[in-house]
Amino acid sequence: SLLLTDEGMVWGCGSNYYGQLGLGNHIQKSYDKLVQVQLDAKINFIGCGYEFSFFGDEDGNFYACGMNASGQLGIGKFWGGPPAPVLQGKHKVLSCGYGHCLCIDENNELHSFGKNYSSELGVVYCQNRSTPTSTELNNVFLISQGPLSEFSI
Repeated sequence: SLLLTDEGMVWGCGSNYYGQLGLGNHIQKSYDKLVQVQLDAKINFIGCGYEFSFFGDEDGNFYACGMNASGQLGIGKFWGGPPAPVLQGKHKVLSCGYGHCLCIDENNELHSFGKNYSSELGVVYCQNRSTPTSTELNNVFLISQGPLSEFSI
């Protein structure tokens, strides 16, 4: 679980098996007390998928950590570590699914990455994507999905 304060501080608790709490380690244990996530930016967004997490700052940059077996962190390689910069500059919305993410940039264009077993990324060919991929949809202002859902807008 992640919690965000109105001062932009992030706290987490629960499993850190894949480093999804953003603590910079992969200590395979659960935290039963809140621990502070150390990030160099004022955070205004948090999101959680299955064993991975995202943090967004007030400049529209996103950072990801945790499991990356399907490319769901969008960092271009298939294993995650401490919070890594993913989407830099002017991204407005990000939604985490079970093993994939959808995001909207400042031009209201939709991008997706991660698990694409059932075409949940909104792109042709059921291949996982390890970097943000354009879906060719414009004028998108809201995205929503459930943890095991197909592609939703």
